[in-house]
Amino acid sequence: MRQPTRALIAISLILAWPAPAAELGVEARPGIERVANPESGPALRIARTSDRRSFSATAAGRWRPIAFEVDPADSASLARIVARTRGSDLGGRGGNVILADGATVATLVADVLTQALRRSGYRVLAPGDPGHAGAAPVEADVTQFWGSLREPRSGGSYASRGSYRFEFRIAARVLAPIPGLREGQTIAAEGFASRDGRNAIYWSPALRSALASFDAAVRERVVPPGAR
Repeated sequence: MRQPTRALIAISLILAWPAPAAELGVEARPGIERVANPESGPALRIARTSDRRSFSATAAGRWRPIAFEVDPADSASLARIVARTRGSDLGGRGGNVILADGATVATLVADVLTQALRRSGYRVLAPGDPGHAGAAPVEADVTQFWGSLREPRSGGSYASRGSYRFEFRIAARVLAPIPGLREGQTIAAEGFASRDGRNAIYWSPALRSALASFDAAVRERVVPPGAR
């Protein structure tokens, strides 16, 4: 009786183990350019970044998140899903586009916010840095973070015949006790990559384009220290 018991335990462990990235879908790599803190300036800390997206059970528009073959209660997987692929991306069947290297939407937006604020002249302290506990808090609620694929058309401004446009939209409400963000502002940005063919590898450049636009949008909203 010991052998069947061991087999049942092994099967249970396999079923309970988190799905590898390859099973969730194709990966998109952000490629964020990180910068050091300025030598001086007001100190901030990213106190909270929340993923407020709402996933739909069925396709309900290009910009409504929907997961492919993922349990709606699997919050860890949903936190990494950022787009829905087409059949040709995965050899004839649809799937998900997920953030690579274990990143989530919340951690990615927090990272971009950190770099944008540093470029604006603010010191963004990480846990463990001297003065982190007393730094002013920055909070963000991500309301949109989704990618979409536009099919080629014979006319129109976004694509010519035979090309596909991979697009991402990002929106987050950011609150911080600094000029430009004191009242809580919704910052939105878009990015895209156009290619001949809808190969899954082109999701990454589209994601990087959107993240760069979001970084720029944050810096446009924020008033640098000492500026009037």
